[in-house]
Amino acid sequence: MKQKLLLLVALMFGLSIYAENLVIQTMNQQEKRQALESFGRLEFDHNQQEVRLVLKDGSVAEIYSLDAVHKIFFSNETQDLDAIHGGLTIDVRDNELIVKDLEEPIMLRVIDASGKVLLTQKGVSIGVSSLPTGVYLLQCNKGIVKFIKK
Repeated sequence: MKQKLLLLVALMFGLSIYAENLVIQTMNQQEKRQALESFGRLEFDHNQQEVRLVLKDGSVAEIYSLDAVHKIFFSNETQDLDAIHGGLTIDVRDNELIVKDLEEPIMLRVIDASGKVLLTQKGVSIGVSSLPTGVYLLQCNKGIVKFIKK
């Protein structure tokens, strides 16, 4: 009961701050990150002593033994930039960034050098004509890429 109460408080606190990922860290320090835009819910099965990470579409992304879970928290940090840069490529056409090789629309974010999210839009492209000249990042669940607005 104490574990459930602590988890509930942590989840409520985590939702009250800006976060992009739910992170489940296991006892061996491995982390599973799930983008909040696709996260549905956590299910606790007390008979099986499991926690399930369920996506919005109802599919189960991961199942963990409760004994194996070290902590569950929210994060606005992505993975290391070098590790994820290769998964995202864009075309730039007339102040519009178009993400290549997308099968369906996803949440796109334009971030300035200080880390502030300036634009957010679901789709395969995002217009940047309203931005002043500068260096920005385009971030989505496929990765992050730097671009320069001239």
